[in-house]
Amino acid sequence: MALIILSTTAPTLLLNPNEKRRKIAIQMQPVDVDANNSGRIHLGFGSQPVATVGHPDQGLILIGGAGLEEPSGITVLDKKYKQILWATSSVANQSLTINEELETNG
Repeated sequence: MALIILSTTAPTLLLNPNEKRRKIAIQMQPVDVDANNSGRIHLGFGSQPVATVGHPDQGLILIGGAGLEEPSGITVLDKKYKQILWATSSVANQSLTINEELETNG
């Protein structure tokens, strides 16, 4: 699991595309763990997100303590989540954790 701090509000590349990705878990650190996490993180799979709520390219929005885990259950990971992953934030110094599981051959 990697801890990532988005030090600016500019789009940041988090993960390159990977066809072998079989599971992904992302969580924005709760405010009681990181007091700076009072903003939003916008995630974009396949394209850079815009940190404006309501914008057509806003992506998936996380707030403090919120997360995303795919696939949820025993389903296969959708191709959307195997694409390049970008993040941007509404304010600087927002933090998140990311965990990626890959297929193993053998």
